[in-house]
Amino acid sequence: MRFCRPTLLILLAILFSGSVAAQDFEYGKPDELKGLSTYYVETYGDTKIRDRIVEELGKALPDLKLADEFENAQIHLIYRGTGGTLRWGAGFVGTTAKGKDKSRPRILLSFENEQDNKGETRPHNKFVKEFIKAYKKANGIK
Repeated sequence: MRFCRPTLLILLAILFSGSVAAQDFEYGKPDELKGLSTYYVETYGDTKIRDRIVEELGKALPDLKLADEFENAQIHLIYRGTGGTLRWGAGFVGTTAKGKDKSRPRILLSFENEQDNKGETRPHNKFVKEFIKAYKKANGIK
């Protein structure tokens, strides 16, 4: 199943906050990653992909720490992929913004990709690379 970008963002909002009401999530920019130091990876039960994402982040950003629970993280990396002839992946990076009376998701970066049949890099690898690039830029890391 393949989603167009607007559907993807709505789907991710539902998965992240349980609601699509406009006041339940906000949009931000990748430069808001500056100074954040803890992250959580959600892959909806795909532990193999989660382990690969965590491993790659550990190599590229050793000072970034993995939180043991979603609520303890400053950065939320949400990734979902499907199998088949074409492997599709989508994800987003978010933080939690303090609202008037509650915290709500803040989407900073979204990602969508398909793998071709010729062995193109797996979508989760591209997701991690895009996050690393954005995090390094926001934090002035070369």
